[in-house]
Amino acid sequence: MKMQLGERTYRWRRLVKKWMADSQIRKLLLGIGCFVGGFCLSAASLGNYPQPFCLSALCIGAAGWLPLPFAIGSGLGYWVFWGQAGLQGIFWLALGLPVCLWLGQKEKTPSLLAAGLTGLIVAVSGVIFQLWQGEAAPIGMYLLRVGLAFGSTWLFCLVQERQTPAADWVAMGIGVLALAQIAPLRLLPLGYVAAGLMALSAPFPAVAMAGLALDLSGVTLVPMTAVLCGAYLVRLLPGLPKAGQTAVLPVVYVLVMLLCGRMDVAPLPGLVLGGVLYLLPVRPQGLKRRGGVDMAQVRLEMTAVALEQAQQLLQEAKAHPLDEQALITWAAERACGGCTVKNCPAFDQAKSLPKELLHRAALEEADMPADCKKKGRLLRSLQLGQDQYRSLKADRDRRQEYRAAVIQQYAFLAAYLREMAEALSKEPELRQQARFQPEVAVCSQGKENANGDRCLWFSGTANRYYVLLCDGMGTGEGAAYEAKIAGNMLRRLLIAGYPAQYALRSLNSLCVLRGRAGAVTVDLVETDLRTGHAVLYKWGAASSWLLDKTGPARIGQEGPPPGICMEEVQETVDRFSLQQGAALVLLSDGLDGETAVAALKGDYNQPAGFLASAILDGGKSDSPDDATAAVLRLWQIDG
Repeated sequence: MKMQLGERTYRWRRLVKKWMADSQIRKLLLGIGCFVGGFCLSAASLGNYPQPFCLSALCIGAAGWLPLPFAIGSGLGYWVFWGQAGLQGIFWLALGLPVCLWLGQKEKTPSLLAAGLTGLIVAVSGVIFQLWQGEAAPIGMYLLRVGLAFGSTWLFCLVQERQTPAADWVAMGIGVLALAQIAPLRLLPLGYVAAGLMALSAPFPAVAMAGLALDLSGVTLVPMTAVLCGAYLVRLLPGLPKAGQTAVLPVVYVLVMLLCGRMDVAPLPGLVLGGVLYLLPVRPQGLKRRGGVDMAQVRLEMTAVALEQAQQLLQEAKAHPLDEQALITWAAERACGGCTVKNCPAFDQAKSLPKELLHRAALEEADMPADCKKKGRLLRSLQLGQDQYRSLKADRDRRQEYRAAVIQQYAFLAAYLREMAEALSKEPELRQQARFQPEVAVCSQGKENANGDRCLWFSGTANRYYVLLCDGMGTGEGAAYEAKIAGNMLRRLLIAGYPAQYALRSLNSLCVLRGRAGAVTVDLVETDLRTGHAVLYKWGAASSWLLDKTGPARIGQEGPPPGICMEEVQETVDRFSLQQGAALVLLSDGLDGETAVAALKGDYNQPAGFLASAILDGGKSDSPDDATAAVLRLWQIDG
């Protein structure tokens, strides 16, 4: 049952992520959220008077269209919750919306400026409603509103800038203060539900602020600060399960109620519902009490979301089409501008020539207008237009490649950060003891002083082990440089835990952008030292061989090298096992694999060094390329 619930939760998360990937749905949900948030925040009261928290939230300088639904929701809330007394709140919003739009144009909103403006708006409106509307609010409430407008605006600016957790805790208390006045059902104010959830999941300062908010709202005579703080302290008892923590909250409330002698059972349903929400598998991540590892997970996940959003924005950006008709017009004006034939009817015909002429491999005079007296002149001008078109198209295609590379890297980095966040929660699993010990041997022979083949073997994260063979195109210094650049880049990424397929495609993007298609080929084998399973990634390299007791078997297919294009996946992936003493042989182009393996004469149980040397000697060919043989074998660790 628990597994089914987890699977359903996972599916719902995937569905929500899919919906959020749609920009229109995301905008709609953001607009609804701002409307509902403003509506709820307008219910906040102190001394049974509406307070300017909505104005403060509106004037923190949010750019775009989101302040508008927030202001509409807030104005509706003031009218619904307060009636005639809410007119002053609507007046606050009417003055605050232009201020919000003005502050939103600034690169960074000065918090003191925004706080001063909101305080001024509340002060002026208070005087206006005292003199002309006859509002009966005492002077103390007038000063309290001005102070709250200034202080809450400054507070919300701190929350927006994520400067201090204390600002978040106070903002949570304001949220509970507002929800305490909203009761969809008679005995179920939402403030109790939020407070119950926070008492079981939030840090202690936030729990204390929630209790203080309920006490200030005056919805019950039972001291809720004592109830929530007591429940928080009891939940810290070691070994107390989640269900037990949920039961603690109503028990503590009943005890405090009996000690105070004030019988009020109205908060119990909301507190119990908040405890039930705490038991759900998905709950607000911002309220969860986290340690250092959990906070690192949150930061990685947030960074992944930001990278995914950047990727989506780049994908939504459309490339501007080339104005082919403008090139035709330019060619016609260039040819006909200096023509000695006056009032030539061919000028208008030349400007209306079909755009397809720019795509033709060769133009002829027969393609020119029949009335043109100097077709050769117009033909040469159109040929220049063709050159301009090819140059512009090549430049646009190049820009498209750059953008595609950036989009691809954003996607890879987002996926990588998500995998790291998940790996943090699986730390004990990742630290399992390795069952196998790798043995690697490499023999190489270069045609020149600098060998264009580069082989690296190293450990990665989570008991992964890599053998990497990069074969630079040709021989000499140039080939050695390309192999070194590719090998070092892949090695750094893999050591950091970057997924192998993402690392290889990053190398492909780099080759495309550098214009170095075919500069290097790559063999990469990733081995799990806990299970003995291996994965061979091959991008343009020669076939490899798997040697075991059943005989030699060719593994991997030759294909195009990295750098051809970024859209199509060109690497091949093969999965196999090295548990039973099998040996994997990686070869560069300078060796004849079939001849090299045949030279072993079926004797595959030799050490890796002997196999590599024998393969290099037996597989030499007349190829002018460098020759390298790398052998990987796993030995089971005793005990």
